[in-house]
Amino acid sequence: MSHLIIYTDLDATLIEHTTQDFTPALPMLKELNRKAIPLILNSSRTVPELLHLRKEMDNRHPFGAENGGAVCTPVAYFSGPQVALDHEIKIDYLGLNYKAILEALQELKDLHDFSYIGTNDFSVPNLAEETNMSLEMAIKAKSRVCSEALLWLDSKESMIHFEGQLAERNLRLIKGGRFYYVISKRADKGGAVSWINFNFAEAHPSDSFFTVGIGDSLNDLPLLKSVDLPVVVKPPRGEALNLAHPKAIYTEQSGPLGWVEGVEKVLERLKL
Repeated sequence: MSHLIIYTDLDATLIEHTTQDFTPALPMLKELNRKAIPLILNSSRTVPELLHLRKEMDNRHPFGAENGGAVCTPVAYFSGPQVALDHEIKIDYLGLNYKAILEALQELKDLHDFSYIGTNDFSVPNLAEETNMSLEMAIKAKSRVCSEALLWLDSKESMIHFEGQLAERNLRLIKGGRFYYVISKRADKGGAVSWINFNFAEAHPSDSFFTVGIGDSLNDLPLLKSVDLPVVVKPPRGEALNLAHPKAIYTEQSGPLGWVEGVEKVLERLKL
C-alpha cells in the first residue's frame, strides 16, 4: 500500500504572515483528515505554540518544532490506533539545547559586540507587538528548547563574521520570514522529515510513502529538498524560491490561499 504524507511550513504558508489567520485553509484541513492524509507541521515555532495550533487545526500527527531542532511524536502514534487530541507527546532533540545556545550567543556578544535582539531579550508584550501574536501565544513563543530567534540589527559584513563565529561553535544561522534563527549545525527541517519518515517506514515496513513538502522561505529549503514533491508558496514579498526540482509546484497566491492552491494541485496531480 502507498501512502501520501504532507510536510508543511506554517508562517506565510498555512498561516497568514501578518494576521496569523488560517481560516481560508480550514476546509482543506478537514479534507485531508477525511482522506486520512497525515499533515506534518514542520515549523520554526516552539513546541507549546505548535501544540496550541494543532488543537485549533484538529491535527493529531507528529511535528517538527524550532526548524527541526525538536521532533514531537504523540505517544503510541506509530504503534496504536489514532491518538486522542489531548495526547501526551515524546520529544526527540536533534541539536543543542537552548541554554547552550544562549551561552554561546552571550559569549559572542561580549567578544564582538554584535547588534541584535533575541527572543530571550523581548518582554512578552513587546514580542506580541513585534509578531502580532496574542499575549498567550507570545508566552508560548518564548518557550524555546533548541534554537534562538533573532532580529538582526547589524551590518551584512557583521553577519558574515557572526556566521563564522557560530560555525566554530557547531551552530549556524538560518533566515526565516521575520527572524533569523541560531540552531545546531546538525538540525534543520529536512532532518525532521527524515526522522519522521524513518518512523513511518519502521511502523509500516510493507508499505511505501510519497512525501510532499510545502514552504516559502530559505529555512524551508531543507524540507523542500527532502521530499518527493516540493510545493513553493508565493511569499508575501520578494521572489519565490527557485528549486532545481523539475516537477516542483509553484503557487500564484500567497499565505493560506496559496497553501490551499498548492495542496489542490498536489491532489489533482496524484489523482487523490
